[in-house]
Amino acid sequence: MQRDDTSKNLLVCAIDIGTSSIRVSAFNQNGQEVKNLFVQTFYQMEIDLIGKVEISVEELFTKTIKSIDQFLNKVAKENYLLIGVGLSTIWHSLVAIDSKANALTPLISWNDTRSRDFAKRLRETLDELSLHQTTGCRFHSSYWSAKIPWLLSINPRLEKQVKYWLSFGDYLFFRLFGEIVTSVSLASATGLFNRYNLKWNEELSQRLSIKPNQLPPISESPLSNLVSEFSSRWPQLANIPWHLAIGDGACNNLGSDCFDEKNFAIMVGTSGAIRVITREKNIALPSGLWSYSVENERKIVGGAISNAGNLFAWLKDTLNLPKESSSQSLEQALREIKTDSHNLTVLPFLSGERSLGWHNEAKAAILGLQLSSKPIEVLRAGLESIAYQFLLIYLEMIKTVGTPQKLIATGGGLYNSEILGEIIADVLGKELFVSPYSEASSRGAALLVLEKLNVLELKTSSFKKTYFPNLKNQEIYQKAFERYQKYYKKLIEEN
Repeated sequence: MQRDDTSKNLLVCAIDIGTSSIRVSAFNQNGQEVKNLFVQTFYQMEIDLIGKVEISVEELFTKTIKSIDQFLNKVAKENYLLIGVGLSTIWHSLVAIDSKANALTPLISWNDTRSRDFAKRLRETLDELSLHQTTGCRFHSSYWSAKIPWLLSINPRLEKQVKYWLSFGDYLFFRLFGEIVTSVSLASATGLFNRYNLKWNEELSQRLSIKPNQLPPISESPLSNLVSEFSSRWPQLANIPWHLAIGDGACNNLGSDCFDEKNFAIMVGTSGAIRVITREKNIALPSGLWSYSVENERKIVGGAISNAGNLFAWLKDTLNLPKESSSQSLEQALREIKTDSHNLTVLPFLSGERSLGWHNEAKAAILGLQLSSKPIEVLRAGLESIAYQFLLIYLEMIKTVGTPQKLIATGGGLYNSEILGEIIADVLGKELFVSPYSEASSRGAALLVLEKLNVLELKTSSFKKTYFPNLKNQEIYQKAFERYQKYYKKLIEEN
């Protein structure tokens, strides 16, 4: 179909590379998704008992390219004009490449915990509290500050072989444009970035045997000249600006209309997080929270949990309960359990612990089991544990940046389970507004591009659902939360 370039059918392409799938979609100038253009490709990381979570970077790259192909095939059948590309990618991923652009390592995910011993060594040799304020990151296996020294220790030859350490977003842009570059957003979540001067922390890098020139240059400028292979393959994308990759958490805030301190975003996906965007540059961070960047002027402060939707899925599978989280019978069975009547406490750390204690070696536990305990009660206690961990983060957040007007929630965990939304609202004692935008990270990447192109005409929609706290349940949960805190503090004291 012939395009009319003067039409109002201007769209931004959003590429969202998450923990388990790649999404390619399009958004108009009002920030609304064009549903019939959506493409999703699932993938799986390789995992093992010692904490490995990785994937071949070539495999993920190939799946991303094919997803874009499918998207463009759909666009070609419509009267749309693509005017820019935005990219949301998982924070903290890492791959090493050599001088010939060959990958020297798999792509290592944020939740790979094999570098946990190196995080512990950093705590023993460096001033973690001071560096936390500078970098915005604690010493933890999530970050490059632990991952890179660990990789160098298991393969000493890497020190001479590595040309660059990259995130997947950086690697994707390198393959598409032939340029090595990273965004402020991705650099800010490595643990090697100075959040005050917006540059790499060269002194820290050198102490960790990382050469400053092995880290990608930091830029905020878009790229627009695809290498010949892809400019001929994708003529619709060849001469438009591709904005550098932004961390998926930052995009999720923007995409759920959490643009400033007025609204906190609470994300309940495979993992979980509470985050707030601020323009305040010098926030003093409590030990449990992190600070990254959206871009030069906007920061994002928050806390994260490694186990949310994945805990729900694991418990259902392990306890041989119905696998569909939206199953009405399962939801009803969970709802019929009176608040904390099971007297169980779950510590939900299947993948270690991040906020607030940053305990890499934390393990999950079910406490209070007795002969009368039922599988459905264990599942209910597990969902409550997710909410308790969110409450710990929320209490630190309001002390740091103040109380928000709204808590706006996104993520498959909430879209697939109403009982989880009810529990979180009751535990936090706050109304929980569920965003109507199921693809919030994709939308956030698109909004940033539309904003930079000065064509954004934002229109918001009503919330998908609102959960109102039950004050009677909140009172009961408060006592259960105190029990949870007692066990949680014992666990953290081990760290």
